[in-house]
Amino acid sequence: MFNGVMITTPLVDGERPTAAPGPGEDNQARAMLELTGWAWLVLVVGNGAVALLTSMAGGLWPAGWYVGLVLTFMSLLALPVLLVVGWPVAVLTAWALRTERRESRHVVVFAIVGAAVAALLSMVGRDLGPDTGLLLVAACEGAVALGGGRLLLGVTRRGRVRRLMARPSPVVTAVPA
Repeated sequence: MFNGVMITTPLVDGERPTAAPGPGEDNQARAMLELTGWAWLVLVVGNGAVALLTSMAGGLWPAGWYVGLVLTFMSLLALPVLLVVGWPVAVLTAWALRTERRESRHVVVFAIVGAAVAALLSMVGRDLGPDTGLLLVAACEGAVALGGGRLLLGVTRRGRVRRLMARPSPVVTAVPA
């Protein structure tokens, strides 16, 4: 342990770790729960921005504010779905990517998985055939939410490690008198 961060690779004397531990090196389920929270925040803020922009452009699209308001309200209700479906899918996706070290690939894969799962969930309970517009909106929402959540997870974890590394070491060395 180094300032509360688990070190899994040996360090050369005087070397400090510079990167956050990957999803496989710490509690993966907890990290994916954090990702789920970030995805929900991205969803709510993104849909809130759509509601704000469509209400400001009311002359161009009179029903736009209503669509943005409904999207924001529905994204607030999406938290249980994200916890029940999104969290296990995120854990499985992180497990599949456990050997991949590039965060950009993680973000892209999580965005693709989010788009696929959101599109599939948008068809649940529908008697009619799939609505192309609804599938497209759901896929975009899922991609932005899960991809953005994974990106924000990486940013916050790197910042957390950077703050931990900036603290003085708790180890006190005795200076001979």
